[in-house]
Amino acid sequence: MEESLENHQFVVPEKLINSEAELARFQTSECKKNIEGLILALQESVKRKTKSSTEITQNAQDFVPILDAVYSWIDEIPPLEQPQRFGNRAFSTLQSRIQEQGRELIRTYLRTKPVGEALIEKDCDSEILGYLSQSFGDPSRIDYGTGHELNFFCVLMVLFCLGYFEDQDRSSVVHHIFWKYVRVMRKIQDTYRLEPAGSHGVWGLDDYHFLPFIFGSSELVDHPEYTPNSIHDEGILRRENDEYMYFHCIKYIKDSKTGHFGEHSPMLNDISGVVSWNKVSQGLVKMYKVEVLNKFPVMKHFLFGSVITFK
Repeated sequence: MEESLENHQFVVPEKLINSEAELARFQTSECKKNIEGLILALQESVKRKTKSSTEITQNAQDFVPILDAVYSWIDEIPPLEQPQRFGNRAFSTLQSRIQEQGRELIRTYLRTKPVGEALIEKDCDSEILGYLSQSFGDPSRIDYGTGHELNFFCVLMVLFCLGYFEDQDRSSVVHHIFWKYVRVMRKIQDTYRLEPAGSHGVWGLDDYHFLPFIFGSSELVDHPEYTPNSIHDEGILRRENDEYMYFHCIKYIKDSKTGHFGEHSPMLNDISGVVSWNKVSQGLVKMYKVEVLNKFPVMKHFLFGSVITFK
């Protein structure tokens, strides 16, 4: 990207999948192959690794202040008093701040590399902000789902393409950036009571997230003690939810929902019966391709720019 920067013009990302026919074309596109390739590369990078065993690289550390800022803004924008339990309108205020102040956060981050000023002159910050501003939920519906999560993945993908992240940063990106993003989203979900967008856990994997299960199952591959059935052991979840992303997600679901796990999360309950974490991790990637990347209600909102293009 640096070599071709002189002739490159960044753009504000836009929606281009407006029909089932265009979604079908996307399924055979280079773009989809690149998305799947990065998911697999990130998944592989944390195979058999705990969070604490992954040291943060400088490239990943430079990005963290963006998420730290959003996290701090949540404290500054408390939920409003309102009669309905879900969908607190204060979330729209948070979203407006992300839209208004996110650009400067991105510019500060871009300047951590010598090429940063040239990228800013070419409106790179506008392209990244297009994805970042859609990464935390919808301000009018006050909901969040796998499409928003995919937008944050696209932020990371653009930065890999620009050379801000390199191959050796992959595990650090998962364990110190994506993990922090999930933490930010948990706080947003709890503070503003975001509605699940699309599939609730009773029909899909989770009310909100998918990628943490893909990465988290890989962390547990060949674990000498924990099996997929370990999600039913409250002691393991309590001890290990800060080390293993999969256990973190399961603990969050159990803490936030009442009733039998098999009733409110039947798919995750079924997955707990799979013979190995390797099978789980492979199966979840296949499921993601079908339930996210090939679902029109999700992909009609997908954004294409000058880096992630519809080819």
